[in-house]
Amino acid sequence: MRIDEILAAGTSMINPLYKKFFINNAIASRENVYIDTSPGGVPSQGNCGDITYGAGSANQMTPWCLSTGTGPFCYSEIAVVCSLWFWIPREYLQQSGTLTVTPNFDIHGFFWDRANMVLGTTKEAAIALRMQTNLYRSTGPVASTTFWTALNYDGHNIYQSGRFDYTGYNNSAMGTMQVPADEPAFVQIVAELDTFSQGAGSMGLLNFNGEGNAIKIPNLRCVLYTQPVNYP
Repeated sequence: MRIDEILAAGTSMINPLYKKFFINNAIASRENVYIDTSPGGVPSQGNCGDITYGAGSANQMTPWCLSTGTGPFCYSEIAVVCSLWFWIPREYLQQSGTLTVTPNFDIHGFFWDRANMVLGTTKEAAIALRMQTNLYRSTGPVASTTFWTALNYDGHNIYQSGRFDYTGYNNSAMGTMQVPADEPAFVQIVAELDTFSQGAGSMGLLNFNGEGNAIKIPNLRCVLYTQPVNYP
C-alpha cells in the first residue's frame, strides 16, 4: 500500500501520523501596565485599549504606549502587556504526542523612536514589540514559551519612525509541548510593548490603536504529532 492509502485507512490499521486543526476564538484576556519614572521625569502613558474576543468578534488588542524624556538624566519607561487566552478542547487531543501551535498575526500600527544627542547631554530612546506564545497543560504551569521580536530600536542618537504592518504566521512564535491523551490545553498569546526615553526631546512611541490599527490573532494553527500505533 502507498503511504497515503495507509493514512486514509485511519483506525483500521494505524493512527494518523499527525492531526492538523485551527482554533478560532479566544476565551479570555488580561492586561498589565508597568511604569517606572525617575525623579523629575514625566510618567509614561499607555494601556491595552479595547480587547475583544469570543465567537462572532475579532481576537483583537489595541495597545499603545508613550515615553517622554526630560532633563539630562531623567528617564521614563513603560511596559504594556496584553494577552489573549485560547482553549484547545480535549476532543482535539485524544492521543498523546507533540503539539505545535503557531499564531496567525494581523498587526497594524506605527512607531516613533527619537533621541538626538547634543554636545554635553545624554539622551536615549528605545522601543520594542515582542509577541510571546505560552502553552499550558490543563494541570500544570507553563510548559513552553517562545518569543518573536517584531520591533526593536534602541540608541543614543536615533530617529526611527514608520508603520508596522504584518499579516501571516511566524515560526519564531511557534510553541511546542508534549501533551497527554484526552486532556485540554491552553494557549496564551502575549503582546508586550516597551518604550524608554531619557533626556529632553527624547521620545518612544508604539501605537496599535486607532482606525485600522490593532493586534489581531485570527486563529491558531495547531498540529498534533503522534507515533503510529498498531491495532490487533
